Amino acid sequence: MPHTAEEIWEYLREPEEFVQLAEMPEVANYTDGADLLSKWQSIKELRSHVLKALEEARDSKMIGKSMEAKATLYLDESTKQLVDTLGVDLRLILIVSQLEVKALSEAPKDVAIFDDQLAVEITPAQGEVCERCRMTKTDVGSDEHFATLCASCAQIVTENYPEAITEGFEEK
Repeated sequence: MPHTAEEIWEYLREPEEFVQLAEMPEVANYTDGADLLSKWQSIKELRSHVLKALEEARDSKMIGKSMEAKATLYLDESTKQLVDTLGVDLRLILIVSQLEVKALSEAPKDVAIFDDQLAVEITPAQGEVCERCRMTKTDVGSDEHFATLCASCAQIVTENYPEAITEGFEEK
């Protein structure tokens, strides 16, 4: 998974050497634009409920930052289908390290239900913080060469900066 705009840009093979030198692309007309807009408005609404739950967890000192959290979403069937068809990593949109999606019927009694279609439970994420992506993951240190990186970041660094295996990272 790319972490920076430059890493993404390397794969696009654009004529400009750096993403910052490129012009903004023209927006294409989408035949399903109204449907796409409706889906993302629903996701924005879901995200606002998660952000509220994250803020409550911060206020109660359960977590400090949202990346220290695991969000468990209890969704009705239509919202679950929407999330499943998006084809994106919802953790990144919600800005949490770990995410679990369950049926609304499984929601604990003490979890608030929003709009009869969603309940959000926030708990501390399990694992260690990756030095690169800042997510709390259970696989940090699983690569023998990078004790402070998660497996995904270790793979990216190995592929793009193989010298880091022998030379290490810059000193802090």
